[in-house]
Amino acid sequence: MGLCGSKSVKPLYSVDEKLEEAIASRAKTLDLSKARAKSLPADIHQMDGLKELMANNNLLKTLPKGMWELVELTCLDLRNNQITSLSENIKDLVVLRKLWVRANMLKVLPKGLFECKNLRVLDVSSNCLTEISDDVGNLKMLTELHLSNNHDIAALPSTIGGLEKLTTLTGSQMALTEVPASWSSLRAMQRLDLSGNALKDFPACVDAMQDLRELNLGSNKLKAIPDSLPVLLVLLDLSNNSVKEVPDAIGDISGLRSLVLSRNKIKAIPDTIRELSVLEKLELDGNPMKDLPEWVVDMEALQTVKLDGQQVATLDTYTNRGVSKRSVEGTYNRPMSRKTIAATSASALRTIHRGAGRPSLVIKCNNQFDGGNG
Repeated sequence: MGLCGSKSVKPLYSVDEKLEEAIASRAKTLDLSKARAKSLPADIHQMDGLKELMANNNLLKTLPKGMWELVELTCLDLRNNQITSLSENIKDLVVLRKLWVRANMLKVLPKGLFECKNLRVLDVSSNCLTEISDDVGNLKMLTELHLSNNHDIAALPSTIGGLEKLTTLTGSQMALTEVPASWSSLRAMQRLDLSGNALKDFPACVDAMQDLRELNLGSNKLKAIPDSLPVLLVLLDLSNNSVKEVPDAIGDISGLRSLVLSRNKIKAIPDTIRELSVLEKLELDGNPMKDLPEWVVDMEALQTVKLDGQQVATLDTYTNRGVSKRSVEGTYNRPMSRKTIAATSASALRTIHRGAGRPSLVIKCNNQFDGGNG
């Protein structure tokens, strides 16, 4: 027990012993993760020839000077520690390709980091950073850049637009109000996540990212969706904004599988959505839509629809009119009437069984339906 009666945290294994074994065997990979270690051995520099070092999920606050002498390191994993700073000597890791330091306590990034010209993956998310240096543009080989959950970053540098190999950029849960126009040069981008910011305008650069597969702009302040969107999108999340209309051009994204429009100001969705032949998930809850288009239940690939209670009620209406000619079933495994829908609790599930060879359609109800006429 500790002096104040609390349990002291003991290492799960001896990192010193593990290091000795690795030195003796001239190992190329050293895994010191999840050891509850408060420090790394000072003689870690003896691991000359080490390629990969995993020291994630420990209690590290500082790093030994000798670590920056491991000049053959290609992968360094320091996630989920309590590290407050990185040495300028990180620049000596000239062949480093992947660096993960997410979920630490970094306030600044050393200039030496931006001299690691061979970096492909850089993850500095979930720290205490207030800015990203323009020098990030020097990392020309980057394919992944993760910056999310640094809540005080209000702007990202335009030099990111020069990272022509970048395929993934995550910058969610920050304080961004705009996106640099230079990002239009990010033609290789496949995944862009800028959710949880304060963007008022849809980023114009997105239209130039024609290889984009995943776009998440949820929880911003967007009011409109442009008529032109990357046609290779598979996932589009625009939830929790102030969007009023969905453009007809949404139907041109033929490979779209997930469309999330929850919690906006949308009163109706365009008929062109029915042309999305591989769409599997459609979320519309939290919008002032009273009616659900009849064709939704007949979309072949659709597996999940998230709606408000009043929208769910229209499914029963369509069934009664013989539009879908399929049963709507709930927790009681029987056809549902409007009264049954009114009596079900929030987040209840309904299932439309669509015959052999076709996936069932799960209806997720976000709110309890108000009732109406029985």
